[in-house]
Amino acid sequence: MREDSGTPATPLQVNVTQVLSHDVIVAATIPVDTTGPTPVAVFDNPASGGVPGNTQPEALAVVSVENSSPQFAHIAPDTAADGGWTKRTPFDGLDAAEVAAGTAYPGSSQCAVFGFLSDGTTLQTSQLQPDGLTWSAPQPVGDRAVSHLHTAYSPAGRLVLYGADPDGNLATCYQETVGSAFTMTVCSMPGGLAGDFQLVLTDETAWTLVANIGGAPMQALGALGNTEADQADLPGYDGTLKQVVVGFWNPAVNTAVFALVDTDDTLRLWNQTPDSTVVQSPGPALAAASAVGHVSTDDSLHFYVQDTSLNLWVLHQDPDTPWNDDGTPNWSPPIPLDTGIAGVASSGIPADAPTLFAIDAAIGSLRLHVQDPQTQMWRSGTVLASDRRRTWSRRSPQR
Repeated sequence: MREDSGTPATPLQVNVTQVLSHDVIVAATIPVDTTGPTPVAVFDNPASGGVPGNTQPEALAVVSVENSSPQFAHIAPDTAADGGWTKRTPFDGLDAAEVAAGTAYPGSSQCAVFGFLSDGTTLQTSQLQPDGLTWSAPQPVGDRAVSHLHTAYSPAGRLVLYGADPDGNLATCYQETVGSAFTMTVCSMPGGLAGDFQLVLTDETAWTLVANIGGAPMQALGALGNTEADQADLPGYDGTLKQVVVGFWNPAVNTAVFALVDTDDTLRLWNQTPDSTVVQSPGPALAAASAVGHVSTDDSLHFYVQDTSLNLWVLHQDPDTPWNDDGTPNWSPPIPLDTGIAGVASSGIPADAPTLFAIDAAIGSLRLHVQDPQTQMWRSGTVLASDRRRTWSRRSPQR
C-alpha cells in the first residue's frame, strides 16, 4: 500500500529492484571418501527406480561431505534427473567408515539386497525394501568391529560378508536360513589377517581363503559356523607376494581362482583342483595394483586391472579358444579402458556384461564403466547426481 503525501515538489524518481527466484538443476560429481579400505560397494537392484523387474547395478558408497564427517549414500540411476543419477542418504546420523553390499540369490523369488555398514566400531546391516528405493533401519551384527569388508557368493547365490576383527581373526556374517537375521562367526587365524585377503565359497558352507602373511601366501580351508580352519602354505606358488587382489568361483572348472600380485607387480592366477595346482600369468605383464574379476553368464572369465600408473585394463578369456590344452584359461591381449583410476569395484554376480564403478584419481569422484552386452563396446564417464536448488537473482536498480 502506498501513502499519498500530495504532489511532489521535485520530479518523481522511481527506483525499481527486481528480485526473481527460479529452480536450477545442478549436476555434481560424487566425491568418495577413500580413507577407508572399502569405500564403494556394488549390487544389483532388482527394482531399480522403483520398477519391479528393472534390474540395474547400483552402489552404496562412503561419500565426502563438506564441513561434516563422511556419510553413506545410495547411488542409483535416475532417468528423470538432469545428471542421470541420484544420490540418496538413507542413513543420516550414522558415521561412515566402510561399506559392503550384495544381492542374495539374484534372479530368484528369494532375491534380496543387503548393505553392510561400518562406522569403524560397529557393523550393521540394512535390507533394501521391495520398492528398490528405501532401506530398513540398520541392525547391529555381532559383538565386535569388522574391517576390510568384502562379500562372497556361494555357487547357488548365498551372500556372505567377511572381514577381519581387531585381533586379525576372520569374521563371517551370513543368514542361517533365507530371510533370517545375519549372524557372525569368528574363525581363529593364528597368522593374523592384516587386510590383504580374499575368500571364496566353494559350496553353500565351505570356503577357501588366501591371505598375505608377511609376503607369503597362506591358504585356509573352513566352513561357515566353524571357529577353526585348516591352514597351510599356498601349494605351487614360489614368488614373493605383494597383494591378494581378488578371488572368485569359476563354475567352468568348479574351482576357486585367486589373483595374486608379486613384488615385481606381475599378476598371477592360482587355482587348485583335486588333480592339479596351476599358477598362470595371464598374457602380457601388467604392473597390477588392484583388480576385480567377472564371470559372464557363459562362464567366461574377465579381469579388470588397475595398474601402478593408474590405468584401467581388461583381460578377456579368448572367445574362440577359451581354454589351453592344460586346462588353464587362454587370454586375449589386454585392452586399455581408462586412465587416472584410483580404484575399481564391481558386483560379484555373473552377468552378460559387467558394470564397474571406479574412483577418479584426480578428484576422488565416482566414475562408471558399462559394457554393452550386444556390441561389447564400453561407455565410460563421471557419475553426476542432480541437485535441485532454489536460487535468487537480484537485478540492479532501474530508473
